[in-house]
Amino acid sequence: MNRNDPAKRYKSARGNLLAMVVLTAVNIGLSVAGSGRTFLFRAFLPELAIDFFSDIAPWAGFAIAALLLGLYVLCWALSKKEPAWMTAALVLFAIDTAVVLVLFAVICLAGEFEFGMVLEIAFQAWVLYYLLASVLAAKELKNMPEAELIAQNEPILCPAEESVPLRERSPKGRLILRHVTEDGLEIEVARVRGVTELLADGMVYAELRGVIELAYELTACVRGHSIRTTLDAGALMELYVDGVRVGKKLRLI
Repeated sequence: MNRNDPAKRYKSARGNLLAMVVLTAVNIGLSVAGSGRTFLFRAFLPELAIDFFSDIAPWAGFAIAALLLGLYVLCWALSKKEPAWMTAALVLFAIDTAVVLVLFAVICLAGEFEFGMVLEIAFQAWVLYYLLASVLAAKELKNMPEAELIAQNEPILCPAEESVPLRERSPKGRLILRHVTEDGLEIEVARVRGVTELLADGMVYAELRGVIELAYELTACVRGHSIRTTLDAGALMELYVDGVRVGKKLRLI
């Protein structure tokens, strides 16, 4: 997460919120299907509601889970224009985390320590951190002088020196993002055998190697165009040309 740019911090937090909602929904689906698999990057209460009411009134558990997930989705959607909704998401998830901590304390007092609960708390803390960061970032943006806000949205121009291509593109690989400029420059972001590549007209100009992708930025200057692709901690990949976003994709896998 870029600590110096409140707008990017806020966007990253929204990406984490959406990822948490999606994985919680996937967990519920896996539970219904009888799968033993589960993701820890989730909200705990929706699944707890389903488990608690499973033998009493299953429909009630699913109704509560759907309501809670719906509230998170509402917070995510409306927070794009109104930061107060991220505060609402923070409150909801703080309650969720409090329940996890209480259950963990009860289990420990009963002498039945479970390491899985420690991992659960760690992921809860991760989400809480980003939600709190979004609230603080929104406050920074609100207090930021107008001149700084305008500067953040100014087009980014290329330096005088053009980037040198590393090699030709690989015939294999998975295309992630693509954009063609008005003057015909074809820009792509692809994933090839554990390498993320930034390409222009079939040539690789920047790359990042790694099986696990963390937050990063790849840049290049080709034919006078400033090209930049970023992946934030919320798994949101974006492609910018001359400072203008031309593509985005949420990469959960």
